[in-house]
Amino acid sequence: MQGGVESTLHRAIARIASTNYGVISRAAARSCGLTDRQIDGLVARGEWERAASGVYRVASTPLLARTPLAVALAATGGVASHRSAAELLGLLDTVPATPEILLRGANRYRGPAVAHRTILLDPVDRARTDGVRSTSVARTLFDLGGVLSEFELEGLVHRALSGRRVTRSRLTERFDALASRGRAGTAAMRAVLDRLPSDQPALESHVEVRIIDVLRRHGVPLPDRQVVVHVGGANYRLDFAYRDAKVFLEGDGFGIHARRDVFESDRTRQNALVIAGWLPLRYTDRALRGRPSAIAAEVRSVVVARSPASVHTI
Repeated sequence: MQGGVESTLHRAIARIASTNYGVISRAAARSCGLTDRQIDGLVARGEWERAASGVYRVASTPLLARTPLAVALAATGGVASHRSAAELLGLLDTVPATPEILLRGANRYRGPAVAHRTILLDPVDRARTDGVRSTSVARTLFDLGGVLSEFELEGLVHRALSGRRVTRSRLTERFDALASRGRAGTAAMRAVLDRLPSDQPALESHVEVRIIDVLRRHGVPLPDRQVVVHVGGANYRLDFAYRDAKVFLEGDGFGIHARRDVFESDRTRQNALVIAGWLPLRYTDRALRGRPSAIAAEVRSVVVARSPASVHTI
């Protein structure tokens, strides 16, 4: 009987640890039936390692990039927030070097983490990804408005929208609930939401956001987005297009044409569009950052020269 109880106990512990990057709190271990003496014995034998006050890591589990976040959350009862939440939710591709967590009340944490504080965290602003508690997509984006530039925030908002991780209506709803004078994130998020056209699709890449940012800042009329044109019996989608001028803009970057078949089809597509009278303008992120005014002037002059009286404006 005792062996069966111990086996069940170990399975419960393993289940908690496996869904939390090998991290378990003393309170969670107790809830599974371990006594303080048993916990101390696991530590003494090297089966568990102390990760923080009242928090342990199963020694046999690998140290992963998210492990420090799991330790911070187990130690505080908080939720992943800001850049840590953005990575969990698929808005950032790299785990932040320092975890960011959101705490309510008087909780303290002395480990390696940035602890943000809030008095408002409604259930709708919570999420769980890969077993880890975090802020929701809409709440994460709002909070990031307080620590990122408007350009960086705008890129993440478009990434969330184009990836269907959040809707415009949800972003607006949570902004209205959270925004207040002086609250971090309010001004940046308001500016980004004000620039979201209701009749245009979200941007799909960092370079696309950069193109629109350059044109907007230099007063160039904005093109339509994701325009589908029928040429030579085929339909082609253009990232940005000035329809009347028959000019299209696209972002280029390393890795975009890494596959040979993609490289070939892209050349076929561009040739077909050129033959049909379309003029391509392609820009890299480096060029957009290095000479934005020159690029803006180039786009303006080409569009005006090809269609001086009928440039489309959003």
